[in-house]
Amino acid sequence: MHRGLRVVQSSLPGWSNKLSKSRRTKTAVENTETEIWVRESELTKTYYGIPREEIPWFPKIETDKCVGCLECANFCRNGVFVVEENTNPDKAAKSTWEKLRKRPKIVNPFNCVVGCSACAKLCKMEAIKFPEREEIVKVLQQLRSKYG
Repeated sequence: MHRGLRVVQSSLPGWSNKLSKSRRTKTAVENTETEIWVRESELTKTYYGIPREEIPWFPKIETDKCVGCLECANFCRNGVFVVEENTNPDKAAKSTWEKLRKRPKIVNPFNCVVGCSACAKLCKMEAIKFPEREEIVKVLQQLRSKYG
């Protein structure tokens, strides 16, 4: 019998012991073996069984419209945006984007929730764009038949 912690969540939906070799961990500490099981979605982010990286749903910033209000970055709790520090703003530039000291930057596009466009609705300058919903529906139908 093993002493120590053994986390087994196999009876809960979405939990799996199917780990990649790089994520499978057994640690020996004072002759104690710990086996940690994680949700499959934590290994690979999926949306209804489709790898999230294959779904082209994420925001794009139209830099010619952005005024650097940072509403998008302050609103999104999924880590899609960060506030980029522009250490050398070009005051002589014609583009507002080049003059901004702080501006939003998309660093984790696949953290965006498929179908969410709240940041775009908050943007008074309409500087955030998403793909057309009809286009995404077609892509999702194709991917469902692939991963079905």
